[in-house]
Amino acid sequence: MGKYFKYAIGEILLVVIGILIALQINNWNEDNKSKEKEHIALAEIVSDLEYSINDLNKIKSEGKYSTLKSIDALKTLIEVTEKKEPYRDSLGVYFDVAFSYDEADFKISGYNSLSSIGMDLVQNPAIRSSIGEFYTSIIPDYEEAYDEIRQDFHEYMLDYLRKDFVIQDEAPSKRLIVPNDFENLKNDKEYIQSLRTFLDVKKYYVNKLNLTLDQAELLKSHIESYIHD
Repeated sequence: MGKYFKYAIGEILLVVIGILIALQINNWNEDNKSKEKEHIALAEIVSDLEYSINDLNKIKSEGKYSTLKSIDALKTLIEVTEKKEPYRDSLGVYFDVAFSYDEADFKISGYNSLSSIGMDLVQNPAIRSSIGEFYTSIIPDYEEAYDEIRQDFHEYMLDYLRKDFVIQDEAPSKRLIVPNDFENLKNDKEYIQSLRTFLDVKKYYVNKLNLTLDQAELLKSHIESYIHD
């Protein structure tokens, strides 16, 4: 009987050990599947961030109508009007660039996909928090700054553009916005103040743009490090 009980206990132990090993393997497989899903979701967010970063850089400093060139154009026009300088043909380019503004195109399909699955899929709390902050706080703050530019343009600058300027559009690269009476504009205090206000709004906008760009690059770097760790 003693040998039988020892044999039975041994069999039971072997079965229990087998079950524990099977459970461990199953948990390991589930963890691997979850990790793979996490990496796929984060890789899509990285791709979206790269797209958004490229678009933010274009708006900030690339091309004829970049935000930085628009700010420089506004500064030039304010200086010319304040110093009562005579009109010159190159000012038509400055007026064209000064009136321009553009909005970043954020790609958010990766974040939407992760949100539908559940943010808990991201196991790293810091990464999970940073993703949520960028898409629910940083981007809305940027969009609010852009809305201020659009609102200021439509409430103030657009009226001047309609009644005091002529658009000469021979080709996209040669478009000019020419004032009907530049001498009158130079003495229009309300117009000069509108230029200053539009400049201040654009400076605020570019600060928000820079912050958004920095945060996007930082988040992308952190996610990439986490994925490849």
